[in-house]
Amino acid sequence: MNVVLAFDPLYYRTRIGVLRESGQVLHEVTTEEDALEAGLSIVGGTPSVVALPKGPPADMYPWHPRNALAKLASGYCRETGIPCIVAGLGRDGSAVLPPNARLSGFPGYERKPTFYEIPEGDACEAAARELGVPLERSRIVVTYMGDEVSVSARVGGLVVDSTDPAACEGPFGLTSCGTLPATAFVSYAASALQTGVTVEELVKRVKSSGSISYAYAGDASGALDAMAYQIAKEVGRQVAALDGRLDCVVLCGPGGSIRPLALGVEERVKKWARVLRFREDLVMPRLFLEGTKALSKK
Repeated sequence: MNVVLAFDPLYYRTRIGVLRESGQVLHEVTTEEDALEAGLSIVGGTPSVVALPKGPPADMYPWHPRNALAKLASGYCRETGIPCIVAGLGRDGSAVLPPNARLSGFPGYERKPTFYEIPEGDACEAAARELGVPLERSRIVVTYMGDEVSVSARVGGLVVDSTDPAACEGPFGLTSCGTLPATAFVSYAASALQTGVTVEELVKRVKSSGSISYAYAGDASGALDAMAYQIAKEVGRQVAALDGRLDCVVLCGPGGSIRPLALGVEERVKKWARVLRFREDLVMPRLFLEGTKALSKK
């Protein structure tokens, strides 16, 4: 019997999905647990295929949860001889920012789009269908709200500008800091390094120990409103990248199910275009689909 084992790695947990002919099982483990071992335990043996979503460039962000788990999973798949599917490679590879969007203002560093192609790409396609607009003629701003926040402007389904959440560019998320005041953070980092804090620990602090879940846990309501405010500002920047001409603004990701957050964004951006919110999980269905397609080709 074919079994698809899928992983959706986040900063503070990993979602695990198992698809059999008899149905599917969803499970979650924390970062302290071995997600790969947990998934294999649920399967109860060797799966037919392993599927994960593509992360940001692994050479730049090896510590990103998507890249870290993909490395472990690919090693396991090589040993067992089963396929390892990294979904999202096609559309993600087509993202090339125009020259004026690449300049960061800091010589030697070029802005890069490290958006969440899964589920952003699927949400963009679904929005075009709901609006009755051909994808190739669509102009849509897509926002992924999760541990990190990614906001991208898309023309014809392809990204023409995007934040770089892996590098902490853009609004803050549920655990990850967003754009930080450069000189203030340099001073903080220098002081922390002098006390023995490692670079790896600094990265962990800004990616998984900040924002609503930790830094502002005592004022969750105020933090959600601030997060919505920052996301709405970034949506405005992407509206400008589309010259103010867009069909809709799309909200997706875990934050789409947090009502105060989603409504806080919607109320601020609906002046520009219709807002569509996808509360449902778009990641696991895509991973199950890609895994099943890979098995059908064997």
